[in-house]
Amino acid sequence: MRLITWVWLSLALTGLSALAQDEEPARQAPDEAQLVITTEPPGATIYVGSEGGGTGMHLKGISPATVPIHSAIGEAAHRYRVTLALPGHDSYSRVVELLEGDVLNIDVTLDPRDKVAYVLEDTLYVEGVADGTRRALTTITSEFSWDRLSWSPDGRFLAYAEGGEIVVIDIARNRRRRITDLNAIALNMGLEGPFVCASPVWGHDGRHIVFVAYGPQDTQLLAVPVRKTPDEDLPGGPGADLPGFAADAGDDLAVPMLIGNHYASISAAHPTERIIAAEDEVSRLLLIRLGADLLPLLDPPIIPASGQASWSPDGSRLVFSSVQQGSSVLYLADGLGNAPAPLIVTGEARARRPIWSYDGERIAFILQNSSAPGTPDEIHVVPVAEPSLDQVIYRGRSSGFHEDAVSLLGFTPDGERIVLSLGPRRSPSVYTVPVTGGEPELLMEGAALLTYSGGDDRALYRSLSCFLSDLGRALEGGDLGRMGDLCLPVLERVTTDGVMIQEQWEGERAAALSDILRAAGPSGVERATSVPYAGEDGRFEMVYILGGAGRKLFLSRSDGRWYVAGYHMAQ
Repeated sequence: MRLITWVWLSLALTGLSALAQDEEPARQAPDEAQLVITTEPPGATIYVGSEGGGTGMHLKGISPATVPIHSAIGEAAHRYRVTLALPGHDSYSRVVELLEGDVLNIDVTLDPRDKVAYVLEDTLYVEGVADGTRRALTTITSEFSWDRLSWSPDGRFLAYAEGGEIVVIDIARNRRRRITDLNAIALNMGLEGPFVCASPVWGHDGRHIVFVAYGPQDTQLLAVPVRKTPDEDLPGGPGADLPGFAADAGDDLAVPMLIGNHYASISAAHPTERIIAAEDEVSRLLLIRLGADLLPLLDPPIIPASGQASWSPDGSRLVFSSVQQGSSVLYLADGLGNAPAPLIVTGEARARRPIWSYDGERIAFILQNSSAPGTPDEIHVVPVAEPSLDQVIYRGRSSGFHEDAVSLLGFTPDGERIVLSLGPRRSPSVYTVPVTGGEPELLMEGAALLTYSGGDDRALYRSLSCFLSDLGRALEGGDLGRMGDLCLPVLERVTTDGVMIQEQWEGERAAALSDILRAAGPSGVERATSVPYAGEDGRFEMVYILGGAGRKLFLSRSDGRWYVAGYHMAQ
């Protein structure tokens, strides 16, 4: 009996214990925060990481997607950086604050990296080349300068002159800001004014602009830093203050640095180095190297009776116009202006405004025949490798075809056509002509200063150092979209003989690039070795190894481009 009672009591206690456990509420897992991300167009890679970005960014998916944030807690909001990258489009970056259980919707329209800007009917527009979507940026005032629209290297900012000062528009946020106050500075320094700023040209790093200032006594060449802050507030509504630039107050604006006096114009900025090509008032071309403080270094090379220079897209070559012993000559030199050799000799007719195609294979220029009455001026295209194949693709219908009436605007992004404008300076008509010649085709009527952005990667890199410089700027700026354009989608591990032994996930690319670029400076490039590529990708022939184990580059012989593919491992 005692045994039965003990068993019954044990069973009862067990039942009560189970009942007590059933009545106790189950512990809930903490509610994670969520980001609900959609993009137009879809397919953008989503990275989320610490507020500062950098190598702490982690691949979270492809838009549209719902991204869980496991580290969000309830006690205090935590800040995260969200970056969206889509090849061929401007990357998007934003810092968000999340608590446990928060749900945040992020809907983004990604701007195409290929863009064109122009003035039409007193309005400055920007348009995507591929999709044709047009946006009005600002109304043109009576103080607008009609000399130049200048794209930043990444195709996100547009600079021009208005009201005697330099103005920059952030295309992604549709905000504009004056970045100089030269007349106020001159007044404070007791200089005679007024000054009129004109012809802004972006430096290769996208962080400074060089321009000309015309004063009553002198013409000055100046450089001004464009001070940017982290783009946490992307995007924002039009009309708000632009945190990407200094505040619009005299004491906060960056003071322009004086490069030199008695300059007439600026031709171009080197695409990978801090070098400016400018013409002085006595028709000399100067190649001016600037230091980190934007002040000139040493004495610049001077090329007499020359001007209107243009660098190839990779910066390895320079073309410029010159007059030697009465004949007009287009010279081709290396990227520093050394060893110039005649490309085209035109006699008395003046070769003007040479420009490069995006692949660096052709040069277009205006042949000005004003010295020969009744002879119309022409637009020529010459293959750099075979200058004897120089071809006239457009000939004016009468004499008087000159730069006030015609402007050579550039090549189309696909490199198949030349863009030119004909007519009054403020309201010409824009035409395109095939690079092989033919009848002009109307592109846009009444559009002035039409110019294509340089944000898309069209250059065929002819040197490893130029490629690394471009890739390094993309990494430094956190431009994951640009890095994706330049690099392969899959990392590989290969032996020193070039045999691929392992693939890695795409998400490891940013960290691999960071390691490669930090370890491979100029000395690493100089010590580069190469072996034949033995993998299965038919685009590649050689593996270039930089400065020791752990880093490699592929060179694609099929299209002349460099690609970073990842690591190699010693055998």
